[in-house]
Amino acid sequence: MSGYLPPAAPPRAPQYKPGFGARLCRWIVLRAGWRLAGALPDVPKVILIGAPHSSFWDGVWGMLMKIALGLKVGIMIKAELFHGPLGWLLRALDTIPVQRKRAYGVVEQMVQHFADSDALWLGITPEGTRRAV
Repeated sequence: MSGYLPPAAPPRAPQYKPGFGARLCRWIVLRAGWRLAGALPDVPKVILIGAPHSSFWDGVWGMLMKIALGLKVGIMIKAELFHGPLGWLLRALDTIPVQRKRAYGVVEQMVQHFADSDALWLGITPEGTRRAV
């Protein structure tokens, strides 16, 4: 099953209610030539790894794709982006602010977040930066 976007998220995955935003995002990603290869897992908890994180556009396309698919994915994003006009939008899109400047126990926080959630799809970029690591 490649070269398409599935009509709906798997039943056990955390989901958004479909609406105009999902249809608009689906139209955008399909017109841009994006396709999904393979099938989405029908499980309540997943860690999605986006690598290599090489451009600001990685996040934009990731957000468009998760909305297009109707998936409620908590994406870890640097906390600095939550200040100013983007903050309300990022919170509405289920993103998770991460303090990158100090040892903050991010792994422990995510482990606890998983334990406390019945369903959680979490998106991360392992290198946490667009710079070469």
